[in-house]
Amino acid sequence: LNNQLSLYIVFTIGSLSDLLLKIEFSNDPTFAAANTVQETSSVISAGVSTDTNIVHKFTGTGNYRLSIPIKDRYIRVSANGEGTVTTSSLSITAIIGID
Repeated sequence: LNNQLSLYIVFTIGSLSDLLLKIEFSNDPTFAAANTVQETSSVISAGVSTDTNIVHKFTGTGNYRLSIPIKDRYIRVSANGEGTVTTSSLSITAIIGID
């Protein structure tokens, strides 16, 4: 079974201030809110794990790669540019495979 998602992100910032990328997971193809979870990150301090839903923020032009372990049937990647989109561009290629 595939257990790794790699996102190849090619971003030209143009007149945007930044790009926000959100990754959500579900076993429901409709992505009904009750059956959808967002990518989470943990920070551990004094033996306590604080978990937070995360959004990836890109503030400059570049080629980026995100690797995410998966066991989910459906994955949704959404992007939002903040600011004016003049001369901005975005390409995302998703590849799944075995780590």
